[in-house]
Amino acid sequence: MQEPTKDTVPVRELFPRRICLRVASKSHVSMVLGDQAYDRGAWANRIGEDEPGVGYLFGDGIREPLRVRAGWVSDGAVKDLETFVTRTAPPADMAAPALTLPAPTDTLPEAHRKIGDAA
Repeated sequence: MQEPTKDTVPVRELFPRRICLRVASKSHVSMVLGDQAYDRGAWANRIGEDEPGVGYLFGDGIREPLRVRAGWVSDGAVKDLETFVTRTAPPADMAAPALTLPAPTDTLPEAHRKIGDAA
């Protein structure tokens, strides 16, 4: 659920486990995670702006709210990745050096002889 409002509370029970990221108030924590979550330590309204991806996991099979952190990537890093993967040719400084392979040899018949001799 994306917005903790009284309209979404009935839907909350359809999800056995829920995650609450930073919210504005104690009542929002209760709306997302359940009535006793805040009192049991899910203080999502205290998560700072400098903690992107931090939240609380709570629900079936979890005795106490669990503080978690999801991976977070800045918008700039996503844009850099997009630029990198959509470019048509790698930049010259990223080109792989030419690979020099030794001349092929026919060692298979020799290997068969050694296997046959061992038997």
